[in-house]
Amino acid sequence: MRRALSLRAIVVFALLCAAPGITAQPAAAQVEGPREHGLFAGRLTDTTNIALAGVTTNKALTDLYFRLIGPALPRPVSTVAGIVWQTSVTYLTTIWFHEFGHWARANEVDGDFIIDGFALPWPRASMDLPPDVSMLEETLTSVAGFEINVLMRSLEIRDFVTRGYGFADELTHSFVQAIYFPGYALVIAPLMTSVDPANPATWTNTQGDPLDSALLVYRNYTGRSPFLPDGSVDQDLISYYREYTIASLVWTLLDPFLYQGAAAFGVDLAGEHGRMTPWTLGRGEVSWIWSTLFVPSPLGYELHLHSYLVTPGQSLLVAARYGRPFRNVGLGVTAPTLLHAGSLRMGATADYWYQEPYGHGGRVILRADVPAAGALGFTAEAGWKTAGYVPGERLEDGLVLRAGGRVRF
Repeated sequence: MRRALSLRAIVVFALLCAAPGITAQPAAAQVEGPREHGLFAGRLTDTTNIALAGVTTNKALTDLYFRLIGPALPRPVSTVAGIVWQTSVTYLTTIWFHEFGHWARANEVDGDFIIDGFALPWPRASMDLPPDVSMLEETLTSVAGFEINVLMRSLEIRDFVTRGYGFADELTHSFVQAIYFPGYALVIAPLMTSVDPANPATWTNTQGDPLDSALLVYRNYTGRSPFLPDGSVDQDLISYYREYTIASLVWTLLDPFLYQGAAAFGVDLAGEHGRMTPWTLGRGEVSWIWSTLFVPSPLGYELHLHSYLVTPGQSLLVAARYGRPFRNVGLGVTAPTLLHAGSLRMGATADYWYQEPYGHGGRVILRADVPAAGALGFTAEAGWKTAGYVPGERLEDGLVLRAGGRVRF
C-alpha cells in the first residue's frame, strides 16, 4: 500500500505531535523511582516485542537529548532544539513502529511488507501477500500497524499506573498512540483524498488502513461485494465504516489518560525529568482508575475497558472487551505481583474469549522479574494461548515465550 505525500497531512500530524514543555537544562534533582528501559528477545515478528522496542526507543532518544545533548548547548539553542528533537522522536517512533507492525504480521502469514525507503509523512512501502492468503489473514496485516500503536499505549499506561508514576514524554507518546487511528480516519485521510463511504471510488482505491480494514472485514463477514448491481455502495458497508470511525473517536474520548496525556504536553521535562503521577480515585492505601482502548481487529473492531485497582504492594488489572461485527467478547485479569520473594517477583495474566471464527479460547502467561544487579534486571514470560486474535500474540495456538532485560537509573 503506497500513500501519497500530503503537505497538509504533515502539518496536521506535526501539530498532534508537538513536544511537551522544555527548558534548556535538565534538573539535577533526584526523582522518586527509577527511569526504566527494557527490551525482549524472541521472534522478530513478535508484535509485543516490537511495541516494547518502540516505547524504549522513544524514552532512550528522549534521554539522549536531555541528559547529554541539551546540557551541552546554550540555553536559547537548547530550548528550540529540544522542541524539534522531541517532536521528531515522537513522530518517528509512532510512524516507523506502526510500519514494523505491518511487516511482522505480513511475515506471519508468509508474505512481506517491503519498506522501500524513508519519506514523509510515511515511509514508502508495499504489501506482498501470498495468493492463497485468507481474508482474515489479509485483514490482520492491514490492522497490524495500528496494533503496534495500541500495544505501545497499553504498555505505557499499564506501567504508569502500576508503578504509580511516569514521565511526561511517556504520557505524550501514549496520547499520540491513542489519537492516531481516529485522527488518521477522521482528519488525515480526508485531507489526503475525498473519503465518502457512499462514493464507489472510495472503495476502489482505498487510502490507508482504516478503509482497507473496513472493506476487508465487510467482505469477510458478509461474503458480498461492496457494490450493488446498480454500481452504488452497499448500505451495510457505509454504515459499518461510519460506526467504525465514530466508535474509535467516542471510545478514545472516554479514556481519562487521554486528558492526562494532553496535560503532559505542558509539563517541563527539565523539572524532575517531567515526572507525573496518575490521576486516580483515592490516593491513600487503595486507588482505582479505568482506561479505554480502541483496537482495530481482523474481526472488526474491539472496545477494551481496563480497570486498575492499586493496593499496597499489589495492583490488579481487569480487562473486558467487546467486538463486532464478528461476535467477539472476552475478559482478562493481570496481577503483576502474585509472589514477591527476595528479589524475585512473579506475576500472571489469564484471558478468556469467545470469537466467532474460533469459538471459546484463552491464554495464560506467567511473568518473572529479577533485578540482576544494581541497575540491571531480567524479565521472562512463558505461557500458552489457543487460536484467536489477541493484540501482541500470533493468531494460531501455541507456546508464548519472551525474555529480555532492562536498565534502570
